[in-house]
Amino acid sequence: MALKLEVMKKQKITISSLQAKAEDHDRRKRDYLIAMCIRVICILVIPFVHGWWMIIPALGAIFIPYFAVIVANVATLPAKNNLIPHEIEASRKDSQSND
Repeated sequence: MALKLEVMKKQKITISSLQAKAEDHDRRKRDYLIAMCIRVICILVIPFVHGWWMIIPALGAIFIPYFAVIVANVATLPAKNNLIPHEIEASRKDSQSND
């Protein structure tokens, strides 16, 4: 019975971590898509802007892809893993006292 319960806990943790990864992946794809849409708008606006104002959409069209890739490659950690150093130390002490 205890073995079955342990297997069920591991499956639950695995499923929830897969869901969190899928949600994070979806968020990163959405952010990248938004950045690329802004870039397309910048490219389409360039012929209609004259003078020094043309630099603004041109720079956006050049630099947005770089920042979009950087932002898309940043994966967020689940909140429960974002421990403050003193919390990590406390959790280590707790696990040692339980052994």
